[in-house]
Amino acid sequence: MQMKQDGQSPITVIEDLSRVLPDTTHLTELRLEPNGIEIGGVAKGAAQLPQLLEQSGSFADARLTSPLTIDAREDAERFNIHTRFAKAKSTP
Repeated sequence: MQMKQDGQSPITVIEDLSRVLPDTTHLTELRLEPNGIEIGGVAKGAAQLPQLLEQSGSFADARLTSPLTIDAREDAERFNIHTRFAKAKSTP
């Protein structure tokens, strides 16, 4: 599996997302790609999620891939985000 060879195991990605995303964020979609991920779901303050992902150090170039929409039933915003995996720092 390419992601594992690059050091991005699916378990690591899920752990990183769990650590970074606020408790009010609920993922409904997660697609692992060789160089990044696509996620979708609902969250309060979803516009802040790309910034949170980038600040984590695990992800880079996070961006919303569609307009935010209000989900009245969830009292939150629906979002879709694409982000790359941050390059691991090499040790000397």
